[in-house]
Amino acid sequence: IRSEVSSLPGIEHTALAIGTPLGSFFSFGVRVPGRDSLPDLDGPWMFAVSSDYFATVGTSLIAGGLFSSQDGRGTEPVTIISESMARALWPSETALNRCLLIGAGDNVPCARIVGVVRDVRRASLQEKAVMQYYVPLGQERWQPWPYESLELLARPHTASAVSMDLFRRSVARAASGAYVVRVASMQDRVDPLLRQWRLGAALFVAFGALAFIVALFGLYAVASYVVSERVPEFGIRLALGSSRTSLFRLVLVWVAKVTALGVAVGGALALAVGSRLEPLLFNQSGRDPSVIVGVAGLVALAMLGASAVPAARAMRVDPLTALRND
Repeated sequence: IRSEVSSLPGIEHTALAIGTPLGSFFSFGVRVPGRDSLPDLDGPWMFAVSSDYFATVGTSLIAGGLFSSQDGRGTEPVTIISESMARALWPSETALNRCLLIGAGDNVPCARIVGVVRDVRRASLQEKAVMQYYVPLGQERWQPWPYESLELLARPHTASAVSMDLFRRSVARAASGAYVVRVASMQDRVDPLLRQWRLGAALFVAFGALAFIVALFGLYAVASYVVSERVPEFGIRLALGSSRTSLFRLVLVWVAKVTALGVAVGGALALAVGSRLEPLLFNQSGRDPSVIVGVAGLVALAMLGASAVPAARAMRVDPLTALRND
């Protein structure tokens, strides 16, 4: 199947793996010579992969090197660990060429650490640091070999380089004797995990937009009412020599003071309750200063814009009519 898929135009890398990001994963204990226990971190989680796995998944190398195509059953036991695992086991030293004892028993061979790679999401899009390590396919230490967990990964040059229908036909042609062939994109794994965050974001936007519109109409109504109540005052000011521009400015200054008070109170409340909203946000602080300042600036500009109509109405006050009505 891998040979068939690799021959497709547009495929850049292919790899085989037991254990994949946001897919299947296995816990298989390790020991460090001279230590009685490991740090209290989730894992360690084991992945058995072919040499082209890291290029296929897009996992970056931090230190050391990657597996070669010769690594496998019968060769020197080697392993690659994640940056969180390296930092937990050897916080102030290099992890390269250290020894990991993979599995239980007294005769477990030492697996030499040849590389350190970036952390990869194992089961969710929001998870704390976990210990992960990789071994060449063929050096996994469980029996029998779980072929049902073996997956083929393919990386196209671009997202649209190979259609899913063409990919499925290629896999089905190579695996003609299989009862079930499951083909999915990595996005198919990510989308269900993002659905709740997208729904929450949509609700936040909807309620925020509604509150924003209500605030605009509310300020417009209040400003209009204040202007209508102060029509006699505006008439007297005009009769005593005030300019119509000064009346416009008077209304805007009053609205600016009310807006500043509202923005200050709203900003203080946002800072006070922001931490309670963080569980509902995806990789976003509930007290992000740029968000609070940006929203405050947008609200201030919108409020001043909404008050422009009542302020313009104040400029058109006829002094004689205003005094006569009073």
